Amino acid sequence: MEEGLTFKELKPLMVMIGNMSKNESMPHCFGDEKQFKDITTLWERYKEWEKAS
Repeated sequence: MEEGLTFKELKPLMVMIGNMSKNESMPHCFGDEKQFKDITTLWERYKEWEKAS
């Protein structure tokens, strides 16, 4: 059994997250600032991965 998901499989979710991270009023939807920051960091990594592939 394979562990986790690849960025390719996550693309629809990452696009949604990217759109959310552009919206300044979004952090409250994630519960707290730290969680929002983690999600934004994940989005940045995804964009780097997409450029590299």
